[in-house]
Amino acid sequence: MTDQTTPATKEDIAKLYKALKEHMEQMESRFDRRLTDIETELFAKHAINTCDYRPAPLRTTPTGGPIIEPIQAWRRKPGY
Repeated sequence: MTDQTTPATKEDIAKLYKALKEHMEQMESRFDRRLTDIETELFAKHAINTCDYRPAPLRTTPTGGPIIEPIQAWRRKPGY
């Protein structure tokens, strides 16, 4: 590095710019990786909290036939 008394040359400025650019790229990739980790963790927590892994009880009519129930509103396709 140059001291305060001598003006910076084009080479000095180029070195500083290159170092800054490399640093910014490293920080950006680190940030992207961290963001991906956070997104994955949140998705996993959401999936665990919203999924019901218990099977639904089998319900039958008195004659032994299956009970056909309407689809819950949150499972319906839009427009149905």
